[in-house]
Amino acid sequence: MILFAVLLCGCAVLFVVVLGAQAWEADRWSRSLVRYRLGLPRNLTARDVAAWLSQIGAHTVPPRFSLLQTWPVAVEIEASSKGITHTVLVPEGRHAAVLASLRASLPGVRVDVLPGDEPAAVYQAGVELRLTSHTAPLGDDRAVTAANGALAALQPLPSGSAVRVQWLFAGVRASKSVGTGTDALRLFAGATPDDHNLLRDQRQKQRAPLLVATGRIAASGPSKAHAFGVIHRIVGALRVLEAPGAHFLWRIVPSWLVRQRIATRQVPLLAWPLTFNALEAVGAAMFPLDGVALPGLRSGTSRRIPPSPDLPRTGVVIGETNYPGITQPLAIRPRDRTMHTYVLGPTGTGKSTLLANMALSEINAGYGGIVVDPKSDLITSILERFPEHRLKDLIVLDPSDLNYPTGFNPLAIGGGEHERELAAETIAHVLKDIFRENWGPRTDDILRAALLSLVRIPAPNGEPFAMTEIPELLTNVGLRHYVANHPKQHDRWRDYWREYDQRSEAEQLNMVGPVLNKLRAFTHRTSLRLILGQARGVDLNEIFTKGKIVLVPLSDGLIGTEAASLVGSLLVGSVWRAALRRTAVPSEQRRKTFGVFDEFQNIVRMSNDVTDMLGMARALNFGLTLAHQYAKQVPEAVRAAVLGTARTQIFFQTEYEDAQLVAKRVAPVLIADDLMGLGAYEMAARLCVDGQTRPPVTGRTLPLSAAIRDAVALRRNLAGIHGVARAEVEAGLLARAHATRGTRPIRLGEIPTNGGIV
Repeated sequence: MILFAVLLCGCAVLFVVVLGAQAWEADRWSRSLVRYRLGLPRNLTARDVAAWLSQIGAHTVPPRFSLLQTWPVAVEIEASSKGITHTVLVPEGRHAAVLASLRASLPGVRVDVLPGDEPAAVYQAGVELRLTSHTAPLGDDRAVTAANGALAALQPLPSGSAVRVQWLFAGVRASKSVGTGTDALRLFAGATPDDHNLLRDQRQKQRAPLLVATGRIAASGPSKAHAFGVIHRIVGALRVLEAPGAHFLWRIVPSWLVRQRIATRQVPLLAWPLTFNALEAVGAAMFPLDGVALPGLRSGTSRRIPPSPDLPRTGVVIGETNYPGITQPLAIRPRDRTMHTYVLGPTGTGKSTLLANMALSEINAGYGGIVVDPKSDLITSILERFPEHRLKDLIVLDPSDLNYPTGFNPLAIGGGEHERELAAETIAHVLKDIFRENWGPRTDDILRAALLSLVRIPAPNGEPFAMTEIPELLTNVGLRHYVANHPKQHDRWRDYWREYDQRSEAEQLNMVGPVLNKLRAFTHRTSLRLILGQARGVDLNEIFTKGKIVLVPLSDGLIGTEAASLVGSLLVGSVWRAALRRTAVPSEQRRKTFGVFDEFQNIVRMSNDVTDMLGMARALNFGLTLAHQYAKQVPEAVRAAVLGTARTQIFFQTEYEDAQLVAKRVAPVLIADDLMGLGAYEMAARLCVDGQTRPPVTGRTLPLSAAIRDAVALRRNLAGIHGVARAEVEAGLLARAHATRGTRPIRLGEIPTNGGIV
């Protein structure tokens, strides 16, 4: 009897020691956990989740000499009034294998490591679940309904409420099988002990890999009753999985102890209360399935694609990779920049940050270039970080500056007759494109005649004519007489204006009315009159010959969209004309230059054939970046030409229609859902490497560096250097328009006393 008592005490002591050692081992497991937030794709299926859960057994084998039977993987679903998040917790040292299986099984899943200092949560209620049988199968055909229903039960939640659903999953060792004998709990539930039925159930249960599990739910809210109500909703949704002989029950565990176990993620030491197969566990894991859209749930994230080994890391840096475990710059080599870059991204996605970083990279490298911004934020970002050693090359052309405007005269051409006529044709093409819906042959004829006449000769004060003189030419008899009879004027235009003056006033007004209607919409605007009304101004040729940098904030909110479009289009057209002059320079002597055109569809009117234009720019060492917000802002033919010619293509988060349009450019690596699921400042890029476009890679734009100067003060200083006082501009307008004393413009209703000829 004494020996039996000693043996009993020894066994009890051994049991306590082993249990204590297991508790210590469980605590070591809990402290080793690394938390990862999951971004789940929109097209997730039950098969995908089951494939991942099936692999858990291989990843939950405990270390050698461990006292625990298994080292589980934790899946937690947390909800609050701000939304729902999914987290996976993996023991340190196992994360590589578990995360690899996640990415392999769940296409497009995003995994972000979370900081170790987890915020403490206080819950009012908690329950732990068990199944009435470890052998009876659940209704895995209803797993999708259970998972989506349980997620739906998490919302709505009032402010201050919180819910956590915690699952610990572990594989069942191959040497152990689920018991085949009569289960007392099944008998208690009313099942008949039929060996044939038991065998059938066991086969059904084991048709997918088995998992043991612990399920806990904790909640807080305005009241304890509300917290338990939320728990009831979740458990009710999970009960969709129940089948004859297999039911969810609450374990008889105090609520405070459940809350403590949730906080410490305690591993069961004696027995696991739940057994699932991988197909059944899909419903318990509560991942959003089959594209379900639920309140508080953010799904549809983009998969992350690693960079190929040959992607450059130096050059024009556009960002860095966002693939977990790989951090490297994404860059475009200088020679590949001349293959052009296309950027698509709505407001707020990171497009402007990318463009600013690209421009600053090229400026710091010593290249000349032009940046045209339809607003002004992009230009401000560049000015605030403009390098000191390039300030001498900087020019800001701001149409909204009314005090000291910097001039731009597309008619001020210093070259020969061919270049002058090309300048006139460029302006005519821009105006025709802007007014294409109301452009007729007579308007085209008169405007070209006026442009070709003015570009050939100097104004009466010896300065070049400006675009603001076109309305004056059509209405001012004295100026027309001066232009027609100038010794340098071509006979064709001399005869043209003499014939024009022989017409009656009514005929003249009928001819020029449509032209004046279009031109005066701009020339009557103060901002355009001051910038386009200067005889001299920015010499865009110096971008290519001296490495000048021209920044153009169009500020369409201040000067109007049409006015901004006109100035931008004329500038880009003139830049292109200056670029074409480089054909006379040997290729090895052509400076590398860059152009960044945001909302390019409003300003790139240089050629009817965009493909030819981009091809010629490449040969001229002129690398263009064409950016805009939506694919359908440009005609399909132009879009296809740009996408087919720009070798580097960068896509930020797009809306549905744009994602469908450009998905073929990143297929099959990415799909439309991936493009729609990109986060802020994230991009999918196809980079040009050695003249070839590589497969897509995902990354994020780098934040702008800290500002080093005041953009407003810099603009003011530059206006004092390159700008002209407003009064001086107005005086120049008068001096060029009035050819002889005593002449004045024709007023409506006035009959010329000399038949129209001065």
